[in-house]
Amino acid sequence: MRNTEWIESLKVGDEVVVICRDSHSIESVTEITNTQIVTTYGIFEKDTGVSVSKKIFSESYIRPSTDELKQIINKTILVSKLSNFNYRNLSIDQLERIKSIIDEGKK
Repeated sequence: MRNTEWIESLKVGDEVVVICRDSHSIESVTEITNTQIVTTYGIFEKDTGVSVSKKIFSESYIRPSTDELKQIINKTILVSKLSNFNYRNLSIDQLERIKSIIDEGKK
């Protein structure tokens, strides 16, 4: 399906992936006009999927929400949350379980 065909098939309530220069997010379509797709993130041109506010360094666009993209986005969110987590408040048992999981991932 060409990108324009995919955009034409969108309905209010559908999920889309918003891709920005340094982040991706899953958003809902909240409104569709003859020329625009409105999401919880912002407004996109219906013919291209590109954000209406075409700032040079922060242009964003929409893509279909696939299971693969959702997993990538969720993994990125989890890594960010875990890297900012204060582990000092955990018990030794909790820390050992986390270490075990980390060691499993190294195999």
